[in-house]
Parts: sequence; C-alpha cells; structure tokens
Amino acid sequence: MAHGPNDNSDNLRWIQILQSISTRLKERGGYKSVEGVTLRDDAPAAVRQQAVEFLRQRVRAADQAGSRALVVTLLLAPGGIEHKIGLELAV
Repeated sequence: MAHGPNDNSDNLRWIQILQSISTRLKERGGYKSVEGVTLRDDAPAAVRQQAVEFLRQRVRAADQAGSRALVVTLLLAPGGIEHKIGLELAV
C-alpha cells in the first residue's frame, strides 16, 4: 500500500509501478498473491474512501479464501496510519 497521488492519471501510473513491483515480489518471495494499492490519503474524501474500501475488500477476500493478508506500507509516518483505514493489525 502506497500513499498515492490525488490526480487520477498519476494514480494509474503509481498502480502500474506497484503492479510491476508486486509481480517481482510474488515471484521471488513465493507468495500466493501480491497486489499494489494506493490509499490516496490526501485526495478528496470520496476518492480516498473508494481507495480505502478497495483495500478493505482485498483484505476480506484473502480472509474469505482462507489466507492471511499482510499489508505492507510504502508510507512512513510518525504514529502510523492504520487507524485511518480501519484495519486491525497484529503485532
């Protein structure tokens, strides 16, 4: 999960880059699935909410498939952002 830009066309480019990284990570790490998503934290509320919902949907889908999702952020922020996206994180 990356922070992501506000602009839709810029976000598509970010997603393409994340997909490339995800493909390599899946192949080299032996993971069942790896996906790249953007949070778009500074985007208008409706855009951000859509991004958060997409992330939650992907985590739920992994859970329903009997897998465990590992969310890795490319955003470094003091205090974290987990509380902003409604994910329970195991430490």
